[in-house]
Amino acid sequence: MCNSCLVRNLNSYIYLLCWTFLPCYFNTLISTTGMTHLNKEICRLWDSNQHSLFPRANASTRSTAWVMPADCKNGLMKKSKLRMYQTLVRPVVTYACETWVLKENMKTKLRVLDRKALRRIYRPTTESDGTWRIKSNEELNRLIGNKNIINYIKAQRLVWFGHVHRMPDNSMVKKIYEWSPALRRSLGRPKNRWEDDVKSYITNMKITNWRDCIRNRPKWKEFVEKDKTSMKL
Repeated sequence: MCNSCLVRNLNSYIYLLCWTFLPCYFNTLISTTGMTHLNKEICRLWDSNQHSLFPRANASTRSTAWVMPADCKNGLMKKSKLRMYQTLVRPVVTYACETWVLKENMKTKLRVLDRKALRRIYRPTTESDGTWRIKSNEELNRLIGNKNIINYIKAQRLVWFGHVHRMPDNSMVKKIYEWSPALRRSLGRPKNRWEDDVKSYITNMKITNWRDCIRNRPKWKEFVEKDKTSMKL
């Protein structure tokens, strides 16, 4: 009760169409129900956030048309339109992307969204005979210097990976990251984990002593910035 108003006690809430949980909720789960229930709850929240990507992508496609109208006489330069897209639209789509495991269907959906916005910004190409054609994917990638939405997500995950490894051992995030569930895995090939996904980026970047690089913040930041313009998707 606050100022004669009833305040509802929440364990989780939706922000930008994405489930967000409170740290105290996981502390209560561990103390009352044990790690098995914690694992089930993490899986439930993860599945909910994965399904929330597609409504966010569709909403961002509609907002792109509102923020960047197709009219060439709107007085906005292409650089300003690109900055508006990267500042206003893309962060909504990629909210909480630091913890995503990118699947191929997610990559396809994100690439379609990114290229649709870029084609709206850069407009069709006029040929020598006066005909118009839409810009190819290679042309769009060259115009933005390979700083596409997939590379942006990869870089954000590398930033979070380094941040988690620099955390003290007694932090809740570090404990959950290093915790192994006491459950038997299902039959078949193991699913690709978030850690495996991030470490594959590190292997492709040919970083051998990545643990020492993480401790060196300027050097790790240099690797992250380099990954933003990587040609490997």
